[in-house]
Amino acid sequence: MAKLRTQWKGVFPACVTPFDKTGAFDKAATRAMIDMFIAEGASGLIVAGSTGEWFSLTNEERVDLFALAMEHTAKRVPVIGGTSTIATDEAVKLTQAAKKLGMDGVMVLPPPYALPSRREVIQHFVEIGRVGIPIMIYNNPPRTSINIDAALARDLAKIDMIVALKDSTRDLYQMGETIYAVGDELAMFAGLEPYIMANMHRG
Repeated sequence: MAKLRTQWKGVFPACVTPFDKTGAFDKAATRAMIDMFIAEGASGLIVAGSTGEWFSLTNEERVDLFALAMEHTAKRVPVIGGTSTIATDEAVKLTQAAKKLGMDGVMVLPPPYALPSRREVIQHFVEIGRVGIPIMIYNNPPRTSINIDAALARDLAKIDMIVALKDSTRDLYQMGETIYAVGDELAMFAGLEPYIMANMHRG
């Protein structure tokens, strides 16, 4: 069977998670934000990523956020949900919830804080890939202290459900190396605005 490919391209804003005075996520503000991004031409949306403070949400709150985003977006653009956690089994459960809600994909960090080996990073993504929903790898070593270099990205690209990589390394050389290493196996996204044009120049 041929490896899964994705049509994700363009700008996928990493949405903030609005909170109200009680600390709960603000549903009305979230709906307004979704409408604003779509009106401004967003190609897709990412919810519960780093900008969305996934680490400030319980798993139940994240699933509620996924559900609201899917309901309000109403298939106007693809929606990707952040399912990063330290524990692989918890990431799998969140990914299963995202799939059940009909999300277009999930974005996943390697397990933060735990400092896994390369083999453990690969196994983490293998287990999540078994859920059967498209995966965007999120490489953000300044936040996780784990770097997915070009060689590791090439290995991860062999996993069937991994279709994209968001690079927030702030390292233009590595970004270029990764783009050349994965070829057309993965859709590449720049995680920081100053690096978008340089990455587009690299293809």
